[in-house]
Amino acid sequence: MANVATNILNQVVTQLQAANGAGVYTFDLSASGVVQRGVPKTMGVHGVQVWVSSPRSESARGPVLTKFTRRLGVRIFGVAATAFADSFSTREDAALDLEDDILRALEADRSLGGLVLDIIAMGAERVEGGKLADRYDLAVDDVETLDGLPVVVVELVAEYYASTGV
Repeated sequence: MANVATNILNQVVTQLQAANGAGVYTFDLSASGVVQRGVPKTMGVHGVQVWVSSPRSESARGPVLTKFTRRLGVRIFGVAATAFADSFSTREDAALDLEDDILRALEADRSLGGLVLDIIAMGAERVEGGKLADRYDLAVDDVETLDGLPVVVVELVAEYYASTGV
């Protein structure tokens, strides 16, 4: 049986894949390989790519003695390579559109299929891709391939109860 954190991250991927480029969504994240778990060592980006990882978690006392409240930090990197050669404002708009798609897909079910009590987007940042590795301490070999690309980084917290003991 997978641990709760793995189930949460997998559900985040599943919900992000619901963004299909139709209706309220700008980008199609539903194709195979567009949304992935983890941050790859090399980032050859074509079109739109989204990576989901968990850099941290924390625990606090729960509402009763037999439970903890856990908060799983989820970091989502999204790159819109479609706007590479465009002006700064066009690249920024692409990052804002991708951010909106990510948040809409996740907030469509804030319980992540009943796995968590709630999710909250703690913030989002738009950066030029070349600054990504230094800013987020990533061990990425070819981050320069992201130079000039619009990148959005969404920080999310998923809160859930965990039982004590075995």
